[in-house]
Amino acid sequence: MPNRYRYYCLYRPAGPGSVPRGLIDLKNFDDKQFVPEIGKEAWGWVEYEKPLTDKEIRDYELMEETEMKNDKICLFRNVYTPDKKYGALFLIDNHVCFVDVAGNEEQLNDEYYDDADVNEWSTFRFMKGSLISDGWSFA
Repeated sequence: MPNRYRYYCLYRPAGPGSVPRGLIDLKNFDDKQFVPEIGKEAWGWVEYEKPLTDKEIRDYELMEETEMKNDKICLFRNVYTPDKKYGALFLIDNHVCFVDVAGNEEQLNDEYYDDADVNEWSTFRFMKGSLISDGWSFA
């Protein structure tokens, strides 16, 4: 199987003229939807055998799928803990972890998402509300 480089379409579905030529696969969503791999909403994705240049990514307003590494899925970026540590929330091995800018991981208490389906985005929306009420903030 050839290498695949996936890029998400942030502002419009993929179509002629809206993505660079040479793609090997694409998927447009019915509506813009949250994509945990990039921590943002997107209209779909496109895949290429070779990486796109930074200029292509910028010109076509794409976002490279780089957040899914070592089974880590980015849930929320720009997160502040109650004690003002800055970082992001990741799903790692079905546990939600706070990762600070130095790369230190700290698993959240399972009470924030206990008995919830970690494959459903609604779980994390609910969890975000619980975190905010406990002093967390999301930029």
